[in-house]
Amino acid sequence: RANWRRSRSLSRVSCRLREPYPGTRFGAGTILRASAAINDALRQLGHLGVYETPDSIPDLEQIGIWLHHDGPTCIPLVIRLGAEGRAAAYLASDKGTAIPAIPYEDLPEALANGKGRIRPGPQQKAQVASFLRNALGTGDSGSQDTHNRVVFVRSASFRYWGWDWLQDKHIRADRLVLPGVDIKDDEVLRTLSPQDCPGLRIIRVRDRGSGDEIARGFGASYKPDADGPKGRARVSGPFKFSERIFYSVNPRSDQMQTSLGVTKLDSDITQNYTKQAASPVPLEIYPAFLQPDDDVAAFATLASSLRRMYLHTEQATRFPALLHLCELADEYI
Repeated sequence: RANWRRSRSLSRVSCRLREPYPGTRFGAGTILRASAAINDALRQLGHLGVYETPDSIPDLEQIGIWLHHDGPTCIPLVIRLGAEGRAAAYLASDKGTAIPAIPYEDLPEALANGKGRIRPGPQQKAQVASFLRNALGTGDSGSQDTHNRVVFVRSASFRYWGWDWLQDKHIRADRLVLPGVDIKDDEVLRTLSPQDCPGLRIIRVRDRGSGDEIARGFGASYKPDADGPKGRARVSGPFKFSERIFYSVNPRSDQMQTSLGVTKLDSDITQNYTKQAASPVPLEIYPAFLQPDDDVAAFATLASSLRRMYLHTEQATRFPALLHLCELADEYI
């Protein structure tokens, strides 16, 4: 009789699991997986959708800048997000001038066909700098952009040359040195203030990379339990580190099924060494150049939230949306 009751109970659970998603003949899990796959495909085609931003931030054009080095050849990428939520890409000609914008979904084919390369030569650095200055809206075209825009840039792209100001030893908050200017340690250069570049914001992000510049971090909340605190690693950033530096923690993903009791801090439990556990690496966010009335924390929050708040699965990407698109395109070079 006990076995019969157990089988009846399992049968009822099984029936509930097989109930179709409302309005369809498919299970809820199937519908959700299909939806995630479609959203992921749209994201990879540059369809990011329209999303809300913090109230203290004005309507912004979003720009991602990425510089890829293929040996001595440079491939600068600029991706802009339009108001309708679709991304457009800009590549440089062999002379450093921008070619007309192309839809993001056409970018992989263009890169695979060899477009966007600036070959080595005496003018290479000046051509890269000219392309990047135009992307910032402070360039050589003769007109100064004044509309609100935020530029996301990965520091590792410019670790050695191309934009010296992004390096730790040279960067100064709200004191901009444009791409292409070599900064000597003992040299005093004229810097641009926010008043010189109306509407421009620049947010530098830095990932752990091979140099381990960013320490590992982990955010955990605790839910009181009858037997004591129970860890719930669901906390995301950004977390303030200094006046201008924030760390964005990627929370434990929904797909990770590892028991919350697993720890790698207890060396006596050797079987845990082979188990997967959430140990996210924070993304460093540095709002390096802002306008006078901007809220630093709001822009850090924007950069952090752009890892999760567009068409995607619930698992965050390493970079904010536009830099993530740059990283995807990098694979076709």
